[in-house]
Amino acid sequence: MALNLLPLTILSISYERMRKLKPSFPKVKIAKMLLAIWSVAVFAALPALWTMEYDSEKAVCVKVAKPFSQLCYVCVQVATLHRMVFQVVRSIIFHFVVGGVLIFELYIVRSKFKYLYKVKVVHTDKIRRKVQRVRFLYCNSIIFVSYWIPLGIFNICYELTRKPSTRLLKEYPTAMYIVSILFFVYVMCLPLILLWASDLLRGRKKSGHAGIEMRMSNSDFSRHSTQGIVTCHIPNITITTERNEIIQRDTQAVMMQQVQVEVYV
Repeated sequence: MALNLLPLTILSISYERMRKLKPSFPKVKIAKMLLAIWSVAVFAALPALWTMEYDSEKAVCVKVAKPFSQLCYVCVQVATLHRMVFQVVRSIIFHFVVGGVLIFELYIVRSKFKYLYKVKVVHTDKIRRKVQRVRFLYCNSIIFVSYWIPLGIFNICYELTRKPSTRLLKEYPTAMYIVSILFFVYVMCLPLILLWASDLLRGRKKSGHAGIEMRMSNSDFSRHSTQGIVTCHIPNITITTERNEIIQRDTQAVMMQQVQVEVYV
């Protein structure tokens, strides 16, 4: 069930970040999302209760899920078919479909890709949050898809070609160790990806204009912008810092170079 739960959890986190960039997508409540994730993971694991595996030591077919400890004396071919169908369908849904949805999300927010490399200095919290979401979406999705889809291909090829008496760990110990190490490395790096995307690992340099407060005595103004220059024609404006120091006072125009200002009226 854990192999079903992990991709669904990654998909839900990615969808929530993508929805923040594209508000037109519907919002899903956390309780409903958790219920859906656990329900799908559990129901997808239920067929294992009826999936049989050939035990070469006992020369009989046993159920993969051990809680009932029931022996199913059926032919090896039926046991192999059950296992193959279950594993192939599970791999298609939880490896290829989930990976395809993550890639499709990146395609939807492709217009935001510029925030990965064009933004050098962030001036507003709104842009900073957008940069963090874009970083997480691309980094987490690309790393996860690069590992998860090849793992699904390997699993399908293995299930279609292996013999009924084959034991994965005994027959391919090196490959199993490599896959296990990569899986645990990804799980360990996931919190680091979250922290890096939230900009907590690197100290942010405070801008010289941080904490600037703008007070307007008259909200009737007009503004136009050119390349890197914003010109605001305001009748009366006072700009002060956190320490209440007056930077500029002008009754005609204020010109700011490479500073982004958001004014809400």
